[in-house]
Amino acid sequence: MQNYIYHLKPKDLKGTVLQPLNQILVSYPDLYTRKVKKYAGREFLLERNIPTLDCLWNDVLHLSPIEPTQWKKALVRAGMEDKPFTFYKIDSTLLDQNNLAIYLFKELERFRKQVPTNEFIPFTPEKLRSVRGIPAVAQIYFKDCYSSGEKPLLFFGIPHILYKGTIDISQAGTITV
Repeated sequence: MQNYIYHLKPKDLKGTVLQPLNQILVSYPDLYTRKVKKYAGREFLLERNIPTLDCLWNDVLHLSPIEPTQWKKALVRAGMEDKPFTFYKIDSTLLDQNNLAIYLFKELERFRKQVPTNEFIPFTPEKLRSVRGIPAVAQIYFKDCYSSGEKPLLFFGIPHILYKGTIDISQAGTITV
């Protein structure tokens, strides 16, 4: 688990390469139209700059430092129906380390309006290990959403590992939880 990061397997993946949203726009415009809908009400994110990578929010892949079993347990405890999810398990040491960053995702209320630039930090294996647990604010957010009948954003409040580039997942492991 030490160097692994995870990406929820897209149900509509075309090919064996994970691509950031802006690349999907070029490669698969019809798929982009469907995927960009998840930003409804949060369109400002599509123009948000990631200072540590000098690119936009939708120029990177969003991965999780949280082991999928731990992530799912937190959601089920909060009230989510127990259903299967499949993740790609990606060794972060195989990626270009200069194209990795961590978004700490600590200020949830500010995130709803803007992404605080001070929450982006350069990626290192040590920093990856420091963001392995599910933050209490994320657990509270999940519980509040399920108790009020809302569908939560599944990674809201959880640190993100951002990768500027594509990832060929043909050799990646998978985990179904």
